[in-house]
Amino acid sequence: MAKNQVLIQFVLSAKNNPNNMLVFWSSVLETNAEEIDTIFLKSNFDDVPVNKEINLRTEFKIFNEKFVSGYQRRNPVFLSIDCGRTKGSPYHFACSFLENFYDVDFLKKYAQFLQKIEEISNFCFSEYDKLQIQQKVMSEIKKIIGLDILDHGSIPGSIAVYKRLPNFFLRHNFNADNGNRYIRYLFDKEEGCSYLVNVEIPDDAGKILYKEIHNLEPNQNINLPGLEELENFGRTHFSIYKKDSAGRTSIVFEERSSLIRSISIGMNVGGGNHKIIQNRFLSKKRDEIALNDYSNFVIAGKKDVFDIERDYKNEFWGKQKQYLGSFFFSDDESGRRNFLDWARSVLQTAKEVCIIDPFFDLDGLNDFNSCVTTYFNLTILTTDPSERPSDSASKSKTDPKDLLNSVYRSFSNAQVYFLKREKLHDRYLIIDSGNESVYYSLSNSWNGTVNNYSLFIQELELSIALQVKDVYAKYLVKDFLQKKETPKQKIEYIVPSFSKEEIQKDFFWLKELNEKIDNEIFEKKFIS
Repeated sequence: MAKNQVLIQFVLSAKNNPNNMLVFWSSVLETNAEEIDTIFLKSNFDDVPVNKEINLRTEFKIFNEKFVSGYQRRNPVFLSIDCGRTKGSPYHFACSFLENFYDVDFLKKYAQFLQKIEEISNFCFSEYDKLQIQQKVMSEIKKIIGLDILDHGSIPGSIAVYKRLPNFFLRHNFNADNGNRYIRYLFDKEEGCSYLVNVEIPDDAGKILYKEIHNLEPNQNINLPGLEELENFGRTHFSIYKKDSAGRTSIVFEERSSLIRSISIGMNVGGGNHKIIQNRFLSKKRDEIALNDYSNFVIAGKKDVFDIERDYKNEFWGKQKQYLGSFFFSDDESGRRNFLDWARSVLQTAKEVCIIDPFFDLDGLNDFNSCVTTYFNLTILTTDPSERPSDSASKSKTDPKDLLNSVYRSFSNAQVYFLKREKLHDRYLIIDSGNESVYYSLSNSWNGTVNNYSLFIQELELSIALQVKDVYAKYLVKDFLQKKETPKQKIEYIVPSFSKEEIQKDFFWLKELNEKIDNEIFEKKFIS
């Protein structure tokens, strides 16, 4: 049956200017000629509102190579069958090879798209807004098409082409109480080719209980061990390989599944759950398949597809979660010492530092000062000490002026903002080295630094950090900025008395002035 490639485009459009559009992501799926009309009939999806300024719509077209002209191609990636079909192949009974075509200039086009909206609507997108739009769109794509873009190695701006492999329909019986366990595949055998199936059955912990390689023929049963050997299996892994007339082997199908063994009312679907004491398959020599891998990797260059993908994911995710810093300091002398050492280390490269702490006080300032070894600009967002709860252990013992004067004495260019208590709760330390900004969340305030409580510090992932930045940016305005009071200088007035003769003696250049002065004593004020 003839196959067609359908291009599905997800397009962002500005509500205030329909001509301002951006193709956010595209997918190419194969379908047969009979299905093509059905797909186009479903193409009239309603626009999905992304936010108050932007809509998302879906467009369907017949794909041809002109759509990927100028894009960078990544080598194919094999996608196996996935029951949820969000990370695996998008086809029901067929695996696929995924080819991603990357648009190097997508982020630039995205910025231009948003800039045009800002120019018309007088609306300014924050960095957090820009990230939120992308997250919302990718979530909508997952709902519509059932695919997780980033998990597939695809990124916004790219075209993901899913090349369909042959269908394999699995028939099986895993319940030994219903007869012999077996698997059977229905498929169209290609002339001149032979097929092998690798059957792997692990338990829930991943321990291999059974592994065998069998020749595969359409609609032929492959018997599996009985009840005794596979009492505890919970997952299956089947891989099918095709060997052509030239002797080349390639993978054409792979499926991993988890089995439901029982439900809450006690019905048993796969036998009991007794431990296997001995398993002869664990010590048996493994058979291997000679597989030639034809998807050679590209050597990483300055602007290859891996750089494009890495740059985008760094901008979208920042650090991966396993690389984010987490620190715990106990409420004793060693914990305090370790915390101050940590603070010194992160402040060493700082160019800009921001402290967000509702109870920042003189004790916290003294500890912070002890960690400073270099110059940086300091911003503090806190509450007015005079408005803090009277029973608060961190209530400043001095009035707001004393706190401000102490800050300005140590950091002459500091900016201090007083916010209302209801606007400020969490504690953050933000370090900007000039190359990157790192946001830390603190479980407790700086005051006393782990003298009274243990302290946990967590580095924030990018999306949360941008949200924190977005929330507090609106308070960095003069309405909340505390003015630095300049101490009044004492002015002394010296009033010496001079006679006409004294002036003539000491200042010969006052001769002309002398003629205008009479003999009376006069007073002259000098300001120092």
